[in-house]
Amino acid sequence: MPSYLRKVFENIVGSPVEQSDEVNWQKFERRLKEFRSVLSGKTLSQTPKRPIMNELLKQIERESLRMCQKKGLPWIQKWYCPGEKKFMVFLSHDVDEIEWSWRRKLLMAVKHPSTLTGGRKHYWGFDEIMDLEKEMGFRSTFFFVAKKRHKRDPPYSIEDVADICNELRKGSWEIGVHGSYLSYNRKEFLEEEKRILQSTVGEDIIGVRQHFVNFDPDITFKIQESTDFAYDSTIGFNEISGFAPGICHPYRFAGLSLLELPLMVMDGQLFWHEKLSREGAVQEVSKLLATVEEYNGFLTLDWHQRSFDEYSFPGWAETYTEVLSHLKSMNVFSATGERIVDWWKRREAAQFERRLITKDSVDWRIVANSAIEDLSLRILVPGGSKYRTPDVQSKARYSIEERNSEIWIKFDAIPEGERIAVSMTK
Repeated sequence: MPSYLRKVFENIVGSPVEQSDEVNWQKFERRLKEFRSVLSGKTLSQTPKRPIMNELLKQIERESLRMCQKKGLPWIQKWYCPGEKKFMVFLSHDVDEIEWSWRRKLLMAVKHPSTLTGGRKHYWGFDEIMDLEKEMGFRSTFFFVAKKRHKRDPPYSIEDVADICNELRKGSWEIGVHGSYLSYNRKEFLEEEKRILQSTVGEDIIGVRQHFVNFDPDITFKIQESTDFAYDSTIGFNEISGFAPGICHPYRFAGLSLLELPLMVMDGQLFWHEKLSREGAVQEVSKLLATVEEYNGFLTLDWHQRSFDEYSFPGWAETYTEVLSHLKSMNVFSATGERIVDWWKRREAAQFERRLITKDSVDWRIVANSAIEDLSLRILVPGGSKYRTPDVQSKARYSIEERNSEIWIKFDAIPEGERIAVSMTK
């Protein structure tokens, strides 16, 4: 049976099993225990600004590539992102408060007397975010708590947010469950909260993030899977931005089909705990984006909608706006959690059936077990090789581009059940 490390490697890198067979796995198996522990959330990374597990996967990838090139063979992979996007971004918002408490209203009246006669909806923020993201061409996911069970849970009720939930859905934003503080180990709680929110929006909900980053690695994710969530986005730090599970790609926990989209950047991490200025926060997010781009991974950004209250969080909304402006200038696929998970699963379903090597050719067979758009294959050809431009047999539309030692085969839309043949001859 392939080890968990090998399974995650093959899933993320998207290469045929024959290329994994080239790897001397004994060199890396000594880190398997660490790998499983960090990805499960049992021991969060001690180097949060570096995706140390991606560094390990990159070492394995280099060995796989080196061994293929040593034999004079081209190396192939399914690209990590739709088309040729360099990386992905998951924009999200935890809905923890929607209005000022009376205590905050009085406090703010002392600092800002003009607020004394105003309402309490300064934390609302939904309209500002929707206008901003729509203008810039983005969509995000809002996580709502459906039922208050603990003093740490948000003070609103589902009736307070029912209308905005439906308005968000109509505008193509995603609604996810923000699991209540006590739901991390109580399946009946999480089931009820999902049922309430699904009833509110009238459709299935597939994403969850536990409130207060409260989870038990031995229990929470099994409960989420048994409650029919497709993905979780909980694993992260409360006090520092970065890569808590050491990885910046979607991945599955050992033995589960649930996808994890780790939580990497929260507004409160940057301003409250790291004590950054607005300029410093923008720079820190930019550094993390550069790291994610290096590994062709994804970044999860969590900006609470209440942060658009300039009285309480001066500069926070402006920072989010600057980050979105920066993203817009980059070669990035930005989407809701449900869209990222849907594309990733379709990528997984496009499977290499076999690799056939003869004296003068290499042939790959790929089957699309689900329809998928914007899938690209990347081929690295060894230096000095006499392999010609690939011959592709497929009913799907595609284009081929050659760039030095790289060949890119880009498909527009591959129908379910399509079998693709890629052949390279000398």
